Amino acid sequence: MVLDFVLCDESMEAVATYLKNKGNSIDSYMERYIGLMCEIRDEGIKAGKVNTAIGQYILYAEDIKGQLTDISNMIKGRLGEFVEEVDVIDSYVYEEEA
Repeated sequence: MVLDFVLCDESMEAVATYLKNKGNSIDSYMERYIGLMCEIRDEGIKAGKVNTAIGQYILYAEDIKGQLTDISNMIKGRLGEFVEEVDVIDSYVYEEEA
């Protein structure tokens, strides 16, 4: 059984752009969230175990900040490479006969 594989370049680009934008958006939310947590630590709970725990939590959140942007950019690039690879492989379909 032969299966046809249809790849719409525009759809792949739209998905890649969507994922990239979502990664950037989530990282933006993370930045604001970290800012709020810092404000709570510095202005709301100024001392004690909860303050220390919030401080540690902020450090962990800062470690992952920016990673979604990196990952979504990588995915966008890889999807573009995939489309290019398929275009090379199936280029014979689009060649004009002399």
